[in-house]
Amino acid sequence: MDPIKLLIELTLRNEKDIDEHLMTLFSLVISLKPKRIVELGVRTARSTLAFLIASQYTNSSLTSVDVDDMKPDFIFPDEVKGNWQFIKKDALQFLERDFQILMADRKPEEPLIVYIDDWHDGIHVQKEIELVEDYVLPGDLIILHDLMYGNSQPHYKSEQDPNVWEYVTIPRCNGLTILRKKSDHIVTE
Repeated sequence: MDPIKLLIELTLRNEKDIDEHLMTLFSLVISLKPKRIVELGVRTARSTLAFLIASQYTNSSLTSVDVDDMKPDFIFPDEVKGNWQFIKKDALQFLERDFQILMADRKPEEPLIVYIDDWHDGIHVQKEIELVEDYVLPGDLIILHDLMYGNSQPHYKSEQDPNVWEYVTIPRCNGLTILRKKSDHIVTE
């Protein structure tokens, strides 16, 4: 099956809690054109699919990390697997030991997307943000899934410093939050 058609079909069927956001994830990659995408939490690999399909258009590399094996309920199109690495490891261990190596050759002009959708404990998510914070620049995105309870008003498990971060939540399907570090330099006219 054509990868884009598969992505649209999964979105329309809306069987998993991430499905309504698959086209959003795809579009964010297409728009930002990141050099790297780091995905923390894979489970059914639907977000992985969205990132991989988009990375074919942007020549982005995807590193997916999960403590468990992936359990996709669809067949990955072979043509989207080229720039992908799956690491079976706890996300915090990966961020503490491997992330800095992955970022070592990063150039400031190369955008980065970090997607967080693994363990949804507030302390765990806050630690993940702290571990990537020094590597994230104002042109990068941190995307978090499941920061809302019961598809209602956002109830964030942790609050970010509004002097450092800005964020918006798409209030669908347990919420998809886009977090961006503010620039240190404010330009006034």
